[in-house]
Amino acid sequence: MLYKHLFFHAHSLSLNYGSSKDMPYFFSLTIVALCFMFNAQTMFFLLETFDIVPYIFKREYKWFFPFLFLAIIYGSYMYKERYKLVYQELLSIYGNPNKWTSISIVILYYVLSFIILLITGMYKNGDWIFS
Repeated sequence: MLYKHLFFHAHSLSLNYGSSKDMPYFFSLTIVALCFMFNAQTMFFLLETFDIVPYIFKREYKWFFPFLFLAIIYGSYMYKERYKLVYQELLSIYGNPNKWTSISIVILYYVLSFIILLITGMYKNGDWIFS
């Protein structure tokens, strides 16, 4: 549900610029995919810290997993044009959002996801207050 709201606000922002017909969908999906990657990396850091899974982001895999995450996100939203259904569903519930509300939600989500990723990385490496 959180990613649906993020997609909704990112799509509302990109509709204001109207560069091409399909550009708002690709911009919105990229925003969602990048935030998903932040959260997935946070989960992998935690799992590696507690030795639940071995380290899978080795040098030889550094390009495979980001493209895999992008493919999963794009595929799940593009399947049967789900991205249009998600946007129309939330538009009928919340109406057309304010531009500054959408900007603040997207920035807040990025900042919080990055801070959580940073704290998890410092915990994993034993830096700062975790030493």
